[in-house]
Amino acid sequence: MAVLMTSGCGYIGPPLPPLANIPVAVLDLGAVQRGAVIAVEFTVPLATTENMPIRKALKLDLRIGIGGAPFDAGAWASGAKQVSGARYGNGIARYEVPSEEWTGKDATVGVRTIGSNGKASRWSNFVTLSVVAPPEKPRDVRVTDTPQGVHVVWTAHGD
Repeated sequence: MAVLMTSGCGYIGPPLPPLANIPVAVLDLGAVQRGAVIAVEFTVPLATTENMPIRKALKLDLRIGIGGAPFDAGAWASGAKQVSGARYGNGIARYEVPSEEWTGKDATVGVRTIGSNGKASRWSNFVTLSVVAPPEKPRDVRVTDTPQGVHVVWTAHGD
């Protein structure tokens, strides 16, 4: 009897509910247009909302769409385009989204993470940028050495 009373799980107290295992939201989403590309990057979360480590790879749900004030994340997400092709390095996810589809519009970018159990984080901070047509590449580039330094001349569009 003494053996049965001293054996057990070793936990003292009432039972606890199971963990939700929902990834924390991305808090540092950044996006900027560079020529014909919208560059997006953020830190991939390492913990759940209960501050437990994430053990399996997360699915990233990056979207870009048109959003205006007042902003409704649900309506935006249903009409936003899902983007794939993340590159990873040192805990950072990076995307390069062609900007052509968004030229002349205010594009809003957001991301959420989805755990291996299918539970999604809340949406990240949203970044809205006015996408402009990228400049044309210079033509007829000529480089000349001069006593003052290097002299670069090119032909721009419309010249």
